[in-house]
Amino acid sequence: MLDAALFTKWIEKEERAALSKKRRYAHFDPKIDFLKNVHPLKNFLADPKKVAAHAFYPFIKSDIIVPRYKKTGQLNETGKPIRKLDKKIRPIAYAAHYDAFIYSWYSTLLSENYEKKTKELGIYECVLAYLEKDKSNIEFAHEVFEYIKTKGECVALAFDITSFFDGLDHLQLKKMWALILNAPRLPEDHFNVYRAITSYTTVEKQTVEAEFGIAIKREKGRKIVRLCSPQDFREKVRGGGMIEKNPFINKVKGSTRYGNVCGIPQGSPISACLSNIYMLEFDVYINELIIRLGGMYRRYCDDIVVVVKIEDADQVKDTILKTIVDYHLEINDTKTEVTYFKKYGERLKGLDSNSSTGRERNMQYLGFEFNGENAYIRASSLSRYHRRMTARIRENLKAAYGQNSIGSKIFRKKLYNRYTEKGERNFISYAERAHEHMESKTIYDQVKNSLKKVNKKLAQKNTTFATKRPKNMQ
Repeated sequence: MLDAALFTKWIEKEERAALSKKRRYAHFDPKIDFLKNVHPLKNFLADPKKVAAHAFYPFIKSDIIVPRYKKTGQLNETGKPIRKLDKKIRPIAYAAHYDAFIYSWYSTLLSENYEKKTKELGIYECVLAYLEKDKSNIEFAHEVFEYIKTKGECVALAFDITSFFDGLDHLQLKKMWALILNAPRLPEDHFNVYRAITSYTTVEKQTVEAEFGIAIKREKGRKIVRLCSPQDFREKVRGGGMIEKNPFINKVKGSTRYGNVCGIPQGSPISACLSNIYMLEFDVYINELIIRLGGMYRRYCDDIVVVVKIEDADQVKDTILKTIVDYHLEINDTKTEVTYFKKYGERLKGLDSNSSTGRERNMQYLGFEFNGENAYIRASSLSRYHRRMTARIRENLKAAYGQNSIGSKIFRKKLYNRYTEKGERNFISYAERAHEHMESKTIYDQVKNSLKKVNKKLAQKNTTFATKRPKNMQ
């Protein structure tokens, strides 16, 4: 029997997803009009035996390449870290349409139980990601920065869990899943969902598109209902050896699960929820330690931040590094950052060491930086904004002045909506909200006059493109 209020909540969430065209991708099963299929879905989800017997399709996997700048460990002539352009490959897995609704419902069900459990155990305020708190990263970061201000001299330790989703141990996950349900073991329907998300299989997006000529169909403007027929799936996908098993193996030194298959796919509707559930006992243990030491503990997915007294820093760092191994995960040493905050007169400064001769450094957290006094938008985020803005201007001008141009009109309105204060939901509007909430003049200074900056960049690039305009268009 489904909880009526919870099911209504789930319907509202899926309606929003349907209106945003979230699940319009092609898969091995047909696309489903959610608004027309609420009742059939309800009948299915209300019957645990049907869910327990459901056969899940493989996920379709696609890699998202994210450019980023990484520290080289060297300093330039001004003493600042030298960074080089690198790329991060993030594998994303898409569930079949009917499977996605099942994952989504069980995520809603588990999230409701998980939230209650975090409140019972006193860690609701510690877990920031994937809970409906009506707060953004702005509020979460501001809370930590304000805490440091009131704390005075202290140290902030920031940790990053290596390959978080790929490293989740299956037995630990099953144990915590049952705990969230207050059950000795997983019910049959939950077990089938658990098995599908841990013993998952994938098919490469490019491979299946090449096999069935999906790219050609798109070029001809045909509507793709599904990637292939059930018969083609059996004969060409499964029979053709396209399906790959979960490839991840536990490689954490000291883990009792070393060498075992681990991990869940990133991108499924239930993965985020399960990552929180997995960390429940860890969060409780570390939070209780930090409270005893008079500090603050926060975790946002795989990002952990702790603020404690300077004399407690080594103990806390060692405890986190050792404890995380008990949960078959490890901390990425290259991303661990330690920022000491010390007073110089009335001013609190961030330093890279506990020494009075340490270099000043900003603490980085959730897209922001903090130097003990002022908050800033993270430098890498600003750089990314400027790169994208410049690239978009170049694309617009190329469309206006390129060989295949249909006219010299430059679409300024779209540029302004994406990259200036004229847009309602963009990087600049987010920065302005941060400026207002944090009352930060430094953030305001970073993004002020965005319209003038875009027009200036547009004028510079326009001059270059106009001189290269084809003669037949001059």
